[in-house]
Amino acid sequence: DNVPNAANITENVKPFFDEFDPGMKYSLPHTWGTYGIMYNKIMVDGSEIDSWEDLWDEKYKDQIVMPDSMREAYMIAGKILGYSMNTTSEKEVKEMTELLLKQKPLVYKIANDSARELMIGESAALAVITSGEVLYSQELNENIGFVIPEEGTEVWTDCWAVPASVGNREGAYAWLDFLLSKEAAEKNFEYIQYAIPNTQLPDFSGDEMSFGAAVELSIAMPLSWLPLISDYTREAKEPVKATAASAVTYGIVSCWMYAIGIGAAIYTGEYDIAQIMMKAGLGIVGLLIIVFSTVTTTFLDAYSAGVSSESIFSRMNGKWFAVVVTIIGTLCAILFQMTDITDFLYLIGSVFAPMIAIMIADYFILKKNHSESAVNVVNLVIWIIGFAVYRMLMNVDLPLGSTLTDMVITLIICIVADKLIRR
Repeated sequence: DNVPNAANITENVKPFFDEFDPGMKYSLPHTWGTYGIMYNKIMVDGSEIDSWEDLWDEKYKDQIVMPDSMREAYMIAGKILGYSMNTTSEKEVKEMTELLLKQKPLVYKIANDSARELMIGESAALAVITSGEVLYSQELNENIGFVIPEEGTEVWTDCWAVPASVGNREGAYAWLDFLLSKEAAEKNFEYIQYAIPNTQLPDFSGDEMSFGAAVELSIAMPLSWLPLISDYTREAKEPVKATAASAVTYGIVSCWMYAIGIGAAIYTGEYDIAQIMMKAGLGIVGLLIIVFSTVTTTFLDAYSAGVSSESIFSRMNGKWFAVVVTIIGTLCAILFQMTDITDFLYLIGSVFAPMIAIMIADYFILKKNHSESAVNVVNLVIWIIGFAVYRMLMNVDLPLGSTLTDMVITLIICIVADKLIRR
């Protein structure tokens, strides 16, 4: 009753408290997790890591990091031998000790906090580590994998409690209530990336993506290329045919690339393109593809930025503007994390979806030409509304994504606005 947001606690952690605080009368959960084996996909050379016994494999000598904790070390030995980590049998404890001593010559280092750094820096191939360190580590090294061994593992939870001698009990309850709120839970997860047992957070389990989300990301990229294509086709003798040829070619090549990606993922059992290329023995080829595709697409983007600058400011030198944009883009690529561009693709969709919809409504449906106007205030307002609608639709898992829905809504707004203004 003193902490209303305790209602947000997920059901999966409540059974944990039956062991030490039934009914959570004296403590409330902050984070939870498990222990497993973090491994480097390249350094294990294709071997399947799925058992605690892999930590006793001599081929990983001087590449194994064990936890600096008697509890977790004996848990591992106990799981291998089929004993409880909480056993009180002297015979079983002795067997667990002997098993750990047998492994000792193979261990590179015993560590807790520094284990993830050793894995990120590829100083070790295997490390016993808590699940909370996985997301951060994978952001910095895409070769890192994590598995809960088939023998099982322990589950832990970090808790908050209010001491009996606390001076400001109401303040303590208010603090706990704040920590269990949606806003605080989101901030906590974003910063520490440990599992937060809060029902107000989205489900982060697995890497599954809904069909609608996949459609959305597939639409965002080609949609953003439409204005760029026009920067080139506008100088063609037959712009309509040139645009159609570009669109059809882009579509065919994209479908072919999707087919290759799906086939490779099914064949190799991997979804990471780097791992697929490595398993296919195409590491150098993959590197060349990245280099050439980056150079060509960046040139196209820079040129488009220059053309756009001249369209907005007639006195602007497009070539120099393109150079400046290229320098800024290079610095951003060096300074900022570029391993996940999903949010950027969503931003592209929210900018271009309503813009393209307005162009379609104006030119093809309403038969209007605003090329002589510097700014069309009505269309600008409609674009802002379309942008806002897209951002709201992102919170809904639509079967065909947010882009198509947002474009239809924006088209309708354009037509209705035109009829109202005519009156």
